[in-house]
Amino acid sequence: MFIFPSRRTKCAHHLLSLLLLPALLFVASACEGDTPTPAPRPPLPQSTVTSGLGPTKPPNTLVPQDTSVPPLHPQGGTLTVRLSSDPVTLNPWLAGDDPSAKKIAGLLFSGLTRLDNRLQPQPDLAESWDVSEDGLSLTFHLRKGVTWHDNAPFTADDVIWSYRTLALLPPDTAALAHIRDTVESVEAVDPAAYTVRFKLKRRYSPILSDLAMPVLPSHIFSGTELTKFPTNSFNQAPIGTGPFAFEKQEAGQSVVLRENSAYYAGRPFIARVAFLVAPSAEVAEKAVQDGSLLLAETPPNDAERLVKEGGGMQGGAYDEYGYDFVAFNLRPPHPFSDTRLRQAWALALDKPGLAFAVTGGGGDPVWSTVNKASWAYNPNVPRLGGDSEAAKKLLAAAGWVDTNGDGIVEKDKKPLEVALYVRTDNPVRRKAAEAMVEPLRRVGIGAHVEPADFATALQARLSATTNPPFNFDVMLLGWSRTSADPDAFELFHTSQTRTAAAPTLLNFTGFSTPEYDSLSVEARSTYDFARREEIYARLQEIIADQLPYYFLWAEKFGVVAGPRLHGDIDFNSPEYFWNVAQWWIE
Repeated sequence: MFIFPSRRTKCAHHLLSLLLLPALLFVASACEGDTPTPAPRPPLPQSTVTSGLGPTKPPNTLVPQDTSVPPLHPQGGTLTVRLSSDPVTLNPWLAGDDPSAKKIAGLLFSGLTRLDNRLQPQPDLAESWDVSEDGLSLTFHLRKGVTWHDNAPFTADDVIWSYRTLALLPPDTAALAHIRDTVESVEAVDPAAYTVRFKLKRRYSPILSDLAMPVLPSHIFSGTELTKFPTNSFNQAPIGTGPFAFEKQEAGQSVVLRENSAYYAGRPFIARVAFLVAPSAEVAEKAVQDGSLLLAETPPNDAERLVKEGGGMQGGAYDEYGYDFVAFNLRPPHPFSDTRLRQAWALALDKPGLAFAVTGGGGDPVWSTVNKASWAYNPNVPRLGGDSEAAKKLLAAAGWVDTNGDGIVEKDKKPLEVALYVRTDNPVRRKAAEAMVEPLRRVGIGAHVEPADFATALQARLSATTNPPFNFDVMLLGWSRTSADPDAFELFHTSQTRTAAAPTLLNFTGFSTPEYDSLSVEARSTYDFARREEIYARLQEIIADQLPYYFLWAEKFGVVAGPRLHGDIDFNSPEYFWNVAQWWIE
């Protein structure tokens, strides 16, 4: 799902404020008395996924993550983690895209699936699943012996109630929107109530990512009216099936979780996780350095510096799911309906230099719609840029030449002068737009920055119902994504082209390419992840070549951990918490 609202609001320390669709640090003790060293735990269960195409196995099945270290780890201690703001709620269904709430929910709750560090769905409450030949039925085999944090048994009733209820909620995330749009029914299959079948309205493989949405306890919520969800006491003291259970919350200060000793994959090595509210990045950095915080998200430059300074610090940085971009109007007679002009635009610019200059290192240059951590990411897509002579040749080949010596190319006596629209309330995007003007002019493209109000002027120019419709050539925008699946069908498939009859569709550039249309339908219709990976590699090549968007950057989040925290931690993934039950504190 792509959100195109008023404005993205990020944590105070981040350099970017991207959207289109205060307290002191209260530090808990970083270590508690250790309990006796436990016996080695068995490997986490693996799962074979079958489909109408024959057996397939996800490439990242759940396996022990610390094969390079001794099999025995200390049990106990408190993992202290920075939150830049208070969570809006502890009910994951009401949290939307709040990053603090999502971090906590990932430890408290389980879904039928879970996303690993490569953003691929893996077994969770469902230990395996089968896909029917027609791709319209998914049968999930649930784990037996799982209990809620209040010791009530987890059953198929929880799954059925959860997903039937989710389909009724207003869709504020990708998972909710897709569940509502694609799931026709959810029902129990066998008398033991440990098999659940989802019937879909159409073949839709991204549903496996969406089903990572947490399952909630039906024994607590059954009979609760949807209107009373926001005020339910569960939102302040949640009960899940995840590796950690809720212990306490102090508003504006902390949320503390304790180990779930009955967790189906084995008791976590860490006894407690204390999420501590620290709006100030500087305060958080000092706390990581003195050991009172063991893990924190910081500006990426700070994380890199802390790691380079040594002292056993470890860390990395990951990209957000969304990104900023320049959108071209591909409808004739708009000049950028010619692919060669879009390619010339890209060749004229130094994207890495532009991103660094504008964001100060807080934005990671992107070349694709797919997140860099994803199993589907293609690192070998064409990367046009930094070649003004090639840009000039493309313009000339398209019939655009400077005949009067003013530096701007013309065709049919019309100069290539365009308005580059950008929202007035986003200084980073305005700075980026202004930084593009001179290098574009050097190849003969005259771009004039036009700040405008998004909700009124810019939305109107993207509309199919204004007169004239789609009244723009280029516009600097940004998507906030809420889905980890690589599917971008909504942005670029011909059927998703915005029209007066369908004014909310997301393909507002008018992009239409038969190969993309065919492959994108196949990609979301097959449950064979190896085949999906092949298709998305090609889809990314098509977009990088045809350039309906000139991608700019994704906001980058630094992550740093102190030397006492151990485990196979992928600091370069948005889902770095995915295997937290196997981390330990020295």
